[in-house]
This record gives sequence, structure tokens and C-alpha cells, in this order.
Amino acid sequence: MGPFANTRKGALSFLVHNSHVAVGNEENEGSVLDQQTITSDELSRAAYLERENARLQKLVAELLVKNEQLRQQYLASSTVAD
Repeated sequence: MGPFANTRKGALSFLVHNSHVAVGNEENEGSVLDQQTITSDELSRAAYLERENARLQKLVAELLVKNEQLRQQYLASSTVAD
């Protein structure tokens, strides 16, 4: 499932794939709409959000690595000080 997937019950899920858009929630499996029923602006927005989500996920991963590095440095310095 793509980044628009949400595991909360009742939340909308969006999946843009092969000229179709699946829209649904967890109560039903969703319906498939032809790409012609949505505007190119909506597809552009979905593509933008996909890129932005990937960028933000990368930033979060970088922050987690930095946080771990700082934690290790702190632990090393606190054991030296004792």
C-alpha cells in the first residue's frame, strides 16, 4: 500500500496506480474510478504528496540516525564522567 494508506478504521485510503485511482476505507475494499473522473490537478497533487511524503520519511530516518548518534555520545560521556 502507498503512503496514503491509513490503518485507522474508517480512514480513507488512496492508491494511484496504472491509470486508476482506488478510493475506499477499511469497511469496504474501495471502488476503482477511471482516471478520467479525476482532474489532472488532482493527479498532480497526488504525485506531489507522494514525493513530499518520501522526502519527509527520509528526513525522519536521518533524524533517527542523528538521535541515536547523540544518545551514544551522551552515554559514552556519562560513563567517562562517573
